[in-house]
Amino acid sequence: MLQPLGGYSIEEWCAGGKAFYKHVFCPQSIDRMRMATQHIKAAGQPVYNLPVVLTGKHNAQHFHYLLNYQPLFDNDQRVIGMRAVARDITEILRMQQLFELAPELLADIFQVTTDFICMWYFDARAGFANHELAGYSARQWVTDGLALFSACLHPESERRFSRALDYLRVSGERIQHLELDLNGAEETRHRLRVNFLPLLNSAGEIIGVLGMVLDSSELTRIQAALRHSEMQFIDFFNNAHDLIFTLDTQGNLLYMNKAFKSLHGDAPALSRNYLDVIHPEYRAEEWQVLCEVFRGREVIGHTSVQVLANGAWRNVSVNLQPRLDAQWEVIGAIAMARDVTEQKRYEQQLEHLAEHDALTGLYNRHYFEIELARSIAVIARNDHAAGLLYIDLDNFKYVNDTLGHSSGDKLLLDVAHLLSERMREGDVLARFGGDEFTVLLANMNPEELLNVAKSFQKQFRGFTFVHQERIFDIRVSVGAVLIDKQIPTASDALSRADLACTLAKSRGRNQVHLYNPEDQQLASMVSDVSWTRKINRALEEDLFVLHYQPIVRIRDGAITHYEVLVRLLEDDGRLTTPGMFLPAAERFGLMHAIDRWVVEQAIAELARQHAAGNRISLAINLSAKVFDDSGFLPFLSRACKSRQLDPSTLMFELTETAAIGQMASAQEFVKQLISLGIEVALDDFGSGFSSYGYLKNLPVSYLKIDGSFVKDLVSDPVDQAIVQSMHQVAHALGKQTIAEFVEDELILARLRDYGVDYAQGYYFGKPLPRFDSK
Repeated sequence: MLQPLGGYSIEEWCAGGKAFYKHVFCPQSIDRMRMATQHIKAAGQPVYNLPVVLTGKHNAQHFHYLLNYQPLFDNDQRVIGMRAVARDITEILRMQQLFELAPELLADIFQVTTDFICMWYFDARAGFANHELAGYSARQWVTDGLALFSACLHPESERRFSRALDYLRVSGERIQHLELDLNGAEETRHRLRVNFLPLLNSAGEIIGVLGMVLDSSELTRIQAALRHSEMQFIDFFNNAHDLIFTLDTQGNLLYMNKAFKSLHGDAPALSRNYLDVIHPEYRAEEWQVLCEVFRGREVIGHTSVQVLANGAWRNVSVNLQPRLDAQWEVIGAIAMARDVTEQKRYEQQLEHLAEHDALTGLYNRHYFEIELARSIAVIARNDHAAGLLYIDLDNFKYVNDTLGHSSGDKLLLDVAHLLSERMREGDVLARFGGDEFTVLLANMNPEELLNVAKSFQKQFRGFTFVHQERIFDIRVSVGAVLIDKQIPTASDALSRADLACTLAKSRGRNQVHLYNPEDQQLASMVSDVSWTRKINRALEEDLFVLHYQPIVRIRDGAITHYEVLVRLLEDDGRLTTPGMFLPAAERFGLMHAIDRWVVEQAIAELARQHAAGNRISLAINLSAKVFDDSGFLPFLSRACKSRQLDPSTLMFELTETAAIGQMASAQEFVKQLISLGIEVALDDFGSGFSSYGYLKNLPVSYLKIDGSFVKDLVSDPVDQAIVQSMHQVAHALGKQTIAEFVEDELILARLRDYGVDYAQGYYFGKPLPRFDSK
């Protein structure tokens, strides 16, 4: 055997024996081979084309062979053996199976392909079409064929197709890549690419065409869109305001748009390196960035400095990304740079404004506080001390109000210049706010600090501000604090300096005071100043919170009003009651602002409740300072009109002591409230002296019996007599009574027995930030 079969070697075939043959050949093949052998031995005749199947050595693959046997004779013509030749027909059988399936496969291909395949005859007999084209169905193309095709072509396309068809009929040559325009069934235009082959009969005569038609309309539209997009891109590339350019991996400029050339000149390709336009101080950094890009990394927002053709320089922000070839190898970079010089300049201005006062050019409060904190941190680590001065202009408000803000600004500039003249190197001077200046002095002891503070104060002794022949003497009050390890934070230092300055002003102004924690006046002032700051901050940042407590009509338990109570929200989330902060507000003239804030917020909330269908009334407390506020009543009227609120749903509560203390003002104020339709209650009734004597002079609608007479009403006969007396006198004057501090059912029952009209207290509900209707 010359060639191995089925992957077995010649040695395996020769040494295999019967067991090997039974293993390799299938049973049917062994039977055929046995019968062929017997025939050759008996008849001495050859056997041709015996089909056998064997199992291959690898992957159990089946191989098909045809065996031809020839007998071998001795000299006496006896059969002594045979010779076999095997022909591998495995692939031939596989192809035969495919050919048997060919008609079905061809039909499937015709249906699946998106190309239009047709067979049309010249004698107008029915042809073939695999699907619709240009809106005409396959049936129309089968029946009408060439006639429909020619009729739908544009005139010029029809002429070209007619000439091509004539050429095919005469020469028998195919038509290839013929571009034609065809009118579709729905008034659409189609660009077709046509290939036609001559269709022959059995005699070799051309009787029609076999065609393949590609509708390239969409492709044509896409190509046109791509060309348009490409032109737009080129136009954008060339006319973009940003600098667009490409580089090779050596940094050489390959392409530059007009914006780049207008700034740097028109450098011929490969004749100029990008680093040539970079400021020398930035070139090393720029090359490192380029190397990152050449290694495949995209770089966004890289800032650099470019030198223009005229020698000027500009700040630029550059985006770079790698340029890749067809093998995805980096061959350079494409970059887009934007001129951010003005932006940088603006950022620098913002940085300056972030640290400096816009008017005087001195450091501002923010920067000063940072420097003060840094100085305190240094002092905490060593034995040095520093000084802090808080300087306040004594009569700035008079100048500003008399001459106007422009003159006030001019005064502040003059003061800033005067203070700057005394500064040492290392000291920090700032305009802290309004007419207040602060100075941070390095390396101070108490005696030096006091002397420096006095020198600043004395510097203003001869200082005058002149405006249109009017002369103003300008003086200052100075508070001084020695900053040592006992002061932990900048806010502590500033608070003490502010207190010292306040004490200096309280002693007649134009004074100096060095902070001493043992000062007798400091204790109350510290508390008041602290509350003053909190109140001012609460007014600016809306840190006050309103709570509401129901007032109940005793005879039927209905809630007729909610008393509005104000709370102050602390930094830690706690709510502080009015008794803590209102005394300081009274002393520092902040009650007007608090009164207006409470009234405005209460009216806004009441309007929202009415809009939601909750028809309630509010009782709002007013301070004694309201009698001095000539603008309060107009403010109240405007607030009600702007919210479209019925004033009759409001009731204001005035304390008895406040009303008695300013009886004439209180009487007029109450009358004006009543004229607006607003009810008035006299609060804390009974806490003052001669209450009954003044009651008939105030046209209020309600008396609120002071809670001190109510809370022990069940057990104290004196309180019982007083409450009954108050109620009887109030009813005699046509006024209704409201009892406060009602905390249990026993007190309520006693009030009901006395005929008191309304009650308020924890028994009905604590003050809450919402309206509790239960």
